Amino acid sequence: MNNAIVARLALTTTLLLPAAVLAEDATEATPAWKGEGELGYVAARGNTDTETVSGKLKLGYASGAWSHELGLAALKSTAEDPDTGEDEETANRYQVTGQSNYAVSERSYAFGSFRYEKDEFSGYDHQTTLAVGYGYHFLNEELHKLSAEVGAGQRRSELIDTGEKESETIMRLRVAHGWQFTASSKWTNDLLVEAGDENTFSEFVTGLKVDMNSSFAIKVAYAIRQNSEVPDDREKTDTLTTINLVFGF
Repeated sequence: MNNAIVARLALTTTLLLPAAVLAEDATEATPAWKGEGELGYVAARGNTDTETVSGKLKLGYASGAWSHELGLAALKSTAEDPDTGEDEETANRYQVTGQSNYAVSERSYAFGSFRYEKDEFSGYDHQTTLAVGYGYHFLNEELHKLSAEVGAGQRRSELIDTGEKESETIMRLRVAHGWQFTASSKWTNDLLVEAGDENTFSEFVTGLKVDMNSSFAIKVAYAIRQNSEVPDDREKTDTLTTINLVFGF
């Protein structure tokens, strides 16, 4: 991956930000906080004993042309070993994400993003990614939204088996889609790709959220995650189905 690409993109983003201050059609938003949390728990008893706990928290703040988002996510799962009868950990993942957007126009924006993930079962002890780039709202209606982002940055990773550290330039792509197809039902799709010479990380999450009342909802989601390069004893692809209680604040 050519480091010159990152330099050009970072320079372009830097130049866009001051120019955007003078843009007459820049988005003006009333300062406001918003948040959403998810919590899920599944326990199976009988021939096999398993427990899975998942949780997410998303905070957002908008003021004028700026908008910021912070996300936290955790997944922990245990299962009984059929041979020993002991409980064994089968999933243990934590993730922190953050992004700041600056509206260049009503539809376009410059962004800076951050992602930190610690996953004991992915082959990587942790991955940290920083990226900058450009985003565009292809649809920005009340009931239907579609946006895409392209950028570049740097990723640092540590292999869990050897402790070997990797640092590489990446290209980042994200596509986000949301459709409020009834007054109480919303379908969302989110694709993230971080492509580098050493490893390409990708994640696709699709979900259906149904409101129970003004404060609580039920969300069913399916996620596919993949690292293109993992140790021989690890799987490249993980899938996860969740049913979570969602609460807004």
